Amino acid sequence: MSHIQTLGKDAISFIFPRTCASCETEPSLEESVFCFGCSLKVSSTDHFSVADNQLRFRLAGRIPDVQAAALYNFIKGGAVQRAIHQIKYRNRPDIAHDLGKHFGTKLMASDYMVLPDIIIPIPIHQKRRQQRGYNQCEAFATGISKIAGPHVIADCLVKNREIISQTKMNRLDRFDNVKRSFHLLKSERLAGMNVMIVDDVMTTGATLEAAWSRLKDVPEINLQLGIITLADG
Repeated sequence: MSHIQTLGKDAISFIFPRTCASCETEPSLEESVFCFGCSLKVSSTDHFSVADNQLRFRLAGRIPDVQAAALYNFIKGGAVQRAIHQIKYRNRPDIAHDLGKHFGTKLMASDYMVLPDIIIPIPIHQKRRQQRGYNQCEAFATGISKIAGPHVIADCLVKNREIISQTKMNRLDRFDNVKRSFHLLKSERLAGMNVMIVDDVMTTGATLEAAWSRLKDVPEINLQLGIITLADG
């Protein structure tokens, strides 16, 4: 970026400061999507420094021997939940991108996580993408890529059909429902690669498990998981 471009960007930020992704009133801190007050209410995880962390524990027995990390713990009604709502329903892919940059910074500083060669975002159905205008997980992945460098491939794991309501389904039925909606295209691109699957929120884990089950049989693939927030449930 040139000196003139930098000055222009700084001037715009001064006149129109970016507001907090949670409260939408206070300006966000530099290198953060949250203002000072909301940042105090955010619950960050220890997943980047602890290999046997809560996320990996919750997925044990379903996704074996996988490195996994989430940026935040879920707090109902909290700042991160409001930020996710902005991302998904208020046309704010920039928030997902910035959170991805934050994830990328922590990933690079981790003592145990392997930097991926490729990032695969959890896909959404084309109809949903047309309605929203973007895939929030792809925006998150792009932010990670901006900092950590791996290439984002968004056309390998695809969602060919919308899943039916899972409200009354048990865990196995949810997993099967999601898995049947995912398909792999040109998976030979992933052979022998370190690949990170990224999602915005994990609740039951069915989506991540279904994606992992589609990708795990690619020859010599090494899979990791990364999400914005680890939700209850």
